[in-house]
Amino acid sequence: MWCHGRGYGGVLGLNHNPSHSESSQTLNSRIRSTAIKVESYHLRRNHSNNINNESILAHPPT
Repeated sequence: MWCHGRGYGGVLGLNHNPSHSESSQTLNSRIRSTAIKVESYHLRRNHSNNINNESILAHPPT
């Protein structure tokens, strides 16, 4: 599920140095928080799209 290296790390502009466990923990927590923000954003967007689709179905254009 997670993309290491060029994936999320490249998007966030972070360098993953496995020799420093503290920095990798910080990296993982930042990846998690970013993933949660992205996920909640998509959930909100899908929710608003569903509302728009329902209103279109309820009131079809004449």
